[in-house]
Amino acid sequence: MATRKRKGPERREDLIVQKLGDEVIVYDRLSHRAHSLNKPAALVFEKLDGKHDLASIGRHVGLSLGKSRQDDIVTSAVNELAAADLL
Repeated sequence: MATRKRKGPERREDLIVQKLGDEVIVYDRLSHRAHSLNKPAALVFEKLDGKHDLASIGRHVGLSLGKSRQDDIVTSAVNELAAADLL
């Protein structure tokens, strides 16, 4: 069995995710808590698949928002998602 090499953080696979306009609602079945992600956080969350490093996520967020690379937004979002136990 081949092991997959992770490049970056990875969101949990057991979450229920529902897109609502520019926002995303994430329901954690283990803690029975719902989390509302604004557009920048949702852009980060969608790329947290373990295949993207933080720099590439920053470029993705910047392009999606019509700005330059957004490393500060990515770092903040990853820290908050980790604190909410969604990674």
